[in-house]
This record gives sequence, C-alpha cells and structure tokens, in this order.
Amino acid sequence: MSLQNIANPFSLTKPSTLKQLPSLKPGQMISAKVLELFPNQKATIQVNGKEIVAQLETALTAKKSYLFQVISAGDVTRIKKITETPQKNDGSIDRLLQQLGIPSTKNSRSLFAQIVAQQIPFSNKAGKELAQLIELIGGNNQNQQILLTMLAKDLPLTEEVFKSLQQILTQSLGSQMSELNDMLEVMLKQKSLVMNEKHFSLLYDKLQVILGNNLLTNEGNTKNYLTMNIQTINALLKKAGLSKEIPISRFLQIIEQSNLQHPLLSADQIQKSLSNSGMLAKLTNHLSSDDLVVLQKWIMTTSHFPIERQALEVLLQHDFQAMQHLSTKDKGLLQQLSQSSFYLLLKEAAKQLMTNQPFIHQEQQQSFGQLVGRLENALENNLPIGSIKSLIASHSIFSVLLKGLSADDAQFIRSWMDQNQPLNNSDQRAIQILTKVMGQQLTQDEMFVAREILQRLDQMNPNDPQSVKNHFITLIKHFIETSGIQDEAQLLKQKGQQIEPLSLKQTLLLLSQHSTDSIGDKMTRLLQTLTGLQLQMVNDHQMYELNLQIPAEKLGLANDIVLQFAGKRKNESDEIDPEYCRILFHLDLNQLGETMIAMSIQKRIVHITVYNDKELAPPLLSMYKPQLEERLEELNYQLTSVVWKKMSDQQIGKLPRQPYIKESTRTEGIDFRI
Repeated sequence: MSLQNIANPFSLTKPSTLKQLPSLKPGQMISAKVLELFPNQKATIQVNGKEIVAQLETALTAKKSYLFQVISAGDVTRIKKITETPQKNDGSIDRLLQQLGIPSTKNSRSLFAQIVAQQIPFSNKAGKELAQLIELIGGNNQNQQILLTMLAKDLPLTEEVFKSLQQILTQSLGSQMSELNDMLEVMLKQKSLVMNEKHFSLLYDKLQVILGNNLLTNEGNTKNYLTMNIQTINALLKKAGLSKEIPISRFLQIIEQSNLQHPLLSADQIQKSLSNSGMLAKLTNHLSSDDLVVLQKWIMTTSHFPIERQALEVLLQHDFQAMQHLSTKDKGLLQQLSQSSFYLLLKEAAKQLMTNQPFIHQEQQQSFGQLVGRLENALENNLPIGSIKSLIASHSIFSVLLKGLSADDAQFIRSWMDQNQPLNNSDQRAIQILTKVMGQQLTQDEMFVAREILQRLDQMNPNDPQSVKNHFITLIKHFIETSGIQDEAQLLKQKGQQIEPLSLKQTLLLLSQHSTDSIGDKMTRLLQTLTGLQLQMVNDHQMYELNLQIPAEKLGLANDIVLQFAGKRKNESDEIDPEYCRILFHLDLNQLGETMIAMSIQKRIVHITVYNDKELAPPLLSMYKPQLEERLEELNYQLTSVVWKKMSDQQIGKLPRQPYIKESTRTEGIDFRI
C-alpha cells in the first residue's frame, strides 16, 4: 500500500463527516481558495474541501487561490494574504522560499509545491526544519510523502521520527519479528547471550506469542508462564464461577505434571476415554458417591452444560497419582484427563470473562465500588439512600455495567432506581447485583493474563468462522495491549507508575542498548517500526485513529494484516460513537490474493467496498451478503451495499512482501471468513 493510504487511510472511500479541518494556529501558512466575499472584510474560504468563514486583513478576489498566514484562530479565524497560490513551474515557489528564508533547491521546491497543493498548514519554523531534513535524507518521492505525513499529523520534524515511519514501509512487522525470533532462538540455544539472558528469554517468549507459534510444544515457556501467574489464574477461575474449592496447590501440581507436547483432549474425547476404559468402576473406592454420580451422568448424556463443567472439576479435584490399586496406565490416562480438564476450564474462564468485557479504568472501578460500599453502609444504619442512588445512576460506568447484567437483573436495577421506597428487600437485592457485577470486572493484570492464555492455549479451526472470528479479535486486542504502542497512554492513566508486565517495546528498549551488532540492529529496527505505528495514532477529544500492522501467521496468512480505523468520540468521552466510523482491512489471502475491504458507517448505515482482482470474489460476496445483512441487523446496523471493484483499476500501491512463506499455512479451498 502506498504511503498516501497510510497517511490518509480512507482515501479510497467516500467523504464523510469524519473528515476534520486542519487545526490552524497563529503564524501558520496555508493555501486556500476564496469562495465568496462578504461585507466587513469577511470571506468563505475552502481548505481541503471544507469551508470556513475568515476575517481578511487585505482585499481579495473571489474564486482565486492564495497562500495565507493565520493571524489568530478561534471563533473567527483572522488571515492575511502572503501571495497568490504558487504554481509549480512559474517561479513563485522560489519567491515563497526566499520569503521564508529557505534555500531554493530541487528538493525544497518539489516538497513545498506539494505542501501548497495539498493545503497542509505549516509554520516558518516547520518549513525550515523540513528543508534541512529533506536535504539530509534525500528528496525521492517516498521520503517526500513521509515528510508530508509528518507535517500533516503535526509530528516532530526530526530524523528519528522520519526513520520510524520509513521503517514501516521498508519491511513488514511480521517479517522483522520472525527474523529476530529466529536469531534469538539460535543464540539462546547456544547460550551466547551471557548478559541479560533472562530479558532475552522474555523477549523471545513475547515474540512467540505474538507470532502465534504453537507454544504447546514449548513446555518450559508455557509452564513457567502459568506458574508465575497462578494467583491471577485462580482469581480468573473464581470470577468465572469455576473451581471454587480447588486449592492453588492442585493447579500447580497439574501444571508441573503436564506434558504439553501431547495434544490437549476436547471434552468429548475426555468423555469417551472415561466411558471406553471402564474407569468409573476402577474409581469406585477412590471418589465420593456424589462425584461418581456427576461423572456417570456426563458419560450417559449428550448435553454437556452444566454437567460438563461439574465433571471436569471432579477430575481436577483428585490427585490420581496418589491413588493405590490403579495401574500405571490408568494413572497416566487420568493425569492426561486432569491436564486437559484444567486447560479446558481455563480457556472457558478466559473466554467467558473476555466476552463483552467492557474497558473500564481502574480508578472508575474503585470509585463505583466506593459508592456501592456507601450504599450498603447507609442501609445498615437506616440512612437515606436517594442521593447515593443518584450518584450511582450518573456514574460514568453505570450504563456500561448494566450491559453486563442479565436482562432480568438489568430491568430490576432500572426499576429500583425509580423507586422512592424500597419494596420487599429490593435494596438488598440491588446491592447483591451491583456487587456481583463489580466482582466480575477484571483488573488490568487479569485482563492481560486472560488474553495471554487465549493466545497460548486456544486452537483455531480454519473451517469454523466463529473460531476464526474469535482468534482475529483476540489477536488484535492482544497485539494492542502487549506491543507497547499504548505505553505512553497507559503511563498517563497510571500517573507515571511502571507498566507491568513489560510490553514488547519496553523490553526492546531495555535490551537494544546492550546487545551485539547484529541482534541490536534488528531490535532497533523493530523498535522503530513500533514507534512508527504509534506515531500514526490520533487520540484526542474528538477523533480516534488507529493504524496497525498485525502479524497473522496464526490465522494462516503469510503476510501481515493491515488494519486502519477512524472513529468519532461519543460526546467527548472515552467511548467511540458506534454510529460513525471507517475501517479498512488490507489482507493477502491464500486463495483470493491481495484484498482490501473498506467499510464506512454513518448513522448506523453500513457501506462496504471490496477490492480484489479474482473473478471468484463477486459470487462469494453475493453468497454471504444475506448472512452479513442479518447479523448487522441484529446489532442495529443497516447494510446498504456491498460493492466489488478490481484492485488493479485503483491507484493502490503494494504492501512490502515478507521474504518467507510458510508452506504449511497454504491449503486448497476458499479463505476463511472474518
């Protein structure tokens, strides 16, 4: 994909209300067209397709373009004419550069002609910094596009920022990670990393998870991770209502005895193993009658829930290795069943808790919990609770928490809020519901561990769209949280406290200064790429923009997924307005090849354009459109159109290709659905 699309990710889609005016500041210069003149030296001027009313300092002619300087910006923008808009070949660019005190060179003339043509605001200081930078790095087209991106996004005009953005185009993120991963693997095996070996092992582990390598074959990493986080894992299981009476020591024992090189069994396979081996008869003298009844019911039924959960917990509770009169073979089978039961329940707990888990800051959780505590204290002391109920109802996370309740509980809380007098212990029930929903909210550490568990243990079925969807969502969330592209934002939220655990970016920063030339260079380049992705993010009180490259080996793709998102803030809050957003995917699918999907949402009306050169694409779109339309309607969105266009007919550049292709990921058939 060309850098123009990275700088303006939605250039292929229709204009919308998401487009913003450039933020004008006093002293800046910008090219604009005068549309209409009004009395009192006012005029409507057009900047990037948007119209603003400006107070003029000099007389102008309508329908002409000028280069203006901003005198003041506020409710009324005051501007003065510098010159008529310079044209590329009429010598006026030279006069502009002379006026700015910038040497006129081939590079500077070409760059400033584009700045004027694209109507990008710039100050005299920024102009001089750009002129120095382009002479340093060279004036080829790609370098100019990077500099224009830096100027348009108001990024620091430094060589370091330029290199970070340049690195995104030089080599894909996935290939950089894969090369560093391979080098670390060799060096760790050879014990050649004497200094900081612990942190290098941590870096290797992080790369393994992000790349989607099967960590079930890496027993040490997975066992160590689970052992180190056993307290958090125990909390997750309890919050999910699982394994309430099983001590942590039993979990540690199962982890230690686990043989992760063997494939984990499904619930059906565990059920069949118990049935076919006649194991229940052998366990008669070892298990309680209640436990035997649970296992017997499970074997005899095809309905797994909730009996499946109970049966798996029974298998977890007992140390079968200590049971006498069981053969070594039986103990081995029961050990494998216990191990699989543990991981099945762990995955279920992580999925259950992560499904519809709202993002709530820890400070918000604490303040809401304090209100619930005040409510409980007031009831115990027969104090009025009307004002506390009002504070709860107006709290920023109240509406979010309601979404996590059952329909009956949510309706009860709404009715309770409207009551002036309590009815039949309704206050006590309200406290129970609010306390329960607060107890289900994950801390930041718990959310991180839950997502890491899903990354490590979940197995994707490429033929199951639900499995692919879950993996895709998990992959994106995990990358955003662990890569480090949000480190600075997290530090602000945590008021400067150290982020734990270390992100990939923090680990690279820690190690890159104390490494050999070859591995240090690869870490520096990867660090620059992550910084480049971070620099492209926009997160202000009005807009949110995110540009990601996500390694997609785990989804069976040889090349990275490029995801670009732009959305509006909802009432200047942390929430994204679900009625307006634009999303663009760039994929290299095994069967359909290079594919770009551009989706725009305006007032909950959805328009999708698919760019692809394969003739197979239109029939597939027609086949799945009714299903997509139905699912969107369930979410209160209306699909208006799904349009196919040939990729080759569009002005779209190609993404950098990874130098490797995993043959094992290529299969015959159509690609999975996301």
